[in-house]
Amino acid sequence: MKMKPISGLFFVLLLTLWGHQILAAQTNPTLIIQACSLALQKDQCKRILESDPESKGADIHGLAKIALKQASTSATNLSKQIKQLLNKESDRKVKQSLNDCSDNYEDIIDKLKDSMAAIDTTSYNDVNTWVTAAMSNAESCEQGFKDQNVQKSPIIQMNANFHQLCSVSLAITNVLAGGI
Repeated sequence: MKMKPISGLFFVLLLTLWGHQILAAQTNPTLIIQACSLALQKDQCKRILESDPESKGADIHGLAKIALKQASTSATNLSKQIKQLLNKESDRKVKQSLNDCSDNYEDIIDKLKDSMAAIDTTSYNDVNTWVTAAMSNAESCEQGFKDQNVQKSPIIQMNANFHQLCSVSLAITNVLAGGI
């Protein structure tokens, strides 16, 4: 039986697209390892990226966006958590620290929005500047609890997770800035 030219073309196109998907699925773990090459905690970086379904088939730029998106989501969730804690808190020192953290996290969210726009234009130095500033704001938040002599920050673990996500984002954008 002779195949019609259009059906033959369709078959070749289908085979090419299917082969590309297999290749993308196979090379992605290598790409994630490459993306995490500059991360301080490489295994954590891998886990963060692999946990996002969008990482399958993503290129290195896509992985950077995923990491940044996760940091942004974390910051938004932290900001909401801080506001909830503020409504319940009665201790003056804790409340003052939470107010400061609330202001810091509003600024962090803005910096991460700017970073998302910068990553789309491959302005990796801007991304690094703003993510680093966001991390500094989060550290200032924690320092506020220490300065107020609060025994333990009620958001210390969430802050640590946010810091880790930012660190992963920085590692990947540094890889991108290096031209991988």
